[in-house]
Amino acid sequence: GNPRDVPRMPARPQTSPELSSVLGAALARLAAVLPWPSDVAVRHGLKMVVVNSNRAAYGRAWKRSVAGMEIDLLDSAMGRAWLAHCPIEERAEVLERLLSVDSPRRRKRESIVRELAQTRDRGFALRDPFYAGPDANDGDQLSSFAVPVQVNSRVVACVSCVWLVATASRAAVIERCLASVVREAAIAGGQLGAVRS
Repeated sequence: GNPRDVPRMPARPQTSPELSSVLGAALARLAAVLPWPSDVAVRHGLKMVVVNSNRAAYGRAWKRSVAGMEIDLLDSAMGRAWLAHCPIEERAEVLERLLSVDSPRRRKRESIVRELAQTRDRGFALRDPFYAGPDANDGDQLSSFAVPVQVNSRVVACVSCVWLVATASRAAVIERCLASVVREAAIAGGQLGAVRS
């Protein structure tokens, strides 16, 4: 067929007004109670794309806007949260495309599959410690954890908590922040499910 007949993916992911509203409110509540910022991302093809963030509420030390930034699906916390919790068929298709024969990551397939299983078991994902991400903060190393926002069995977004590695341990951040992020993701999933039913 004619190459022009192939549907093109929009440059930016399409998010519903309901998703934007519900997760915007969740980010505002998180900014009021947590010492570290949060981002929201959705899967767009073979990347995650940040669609909202509350980093501006955390002062000049944080990049004002990360909206629109593309995030790696295999190494980022949000990508891992999405892949670990999305339907099996979706995960298999995405991994097949990301780990194609000519991909340098193909040899890491077993460790990737193992990490996704561990993510499912613990209920949240962790950023690969060697993944700098597109949100590098003036040379400060960042890390993050993320959880999925699910409507029925579908992942519709992921919410993260991001921190400066030099100022807090992973264990301390998880102890202080995980329950709040999990709660907001569950509330958002419930509200979005009610809108869609």
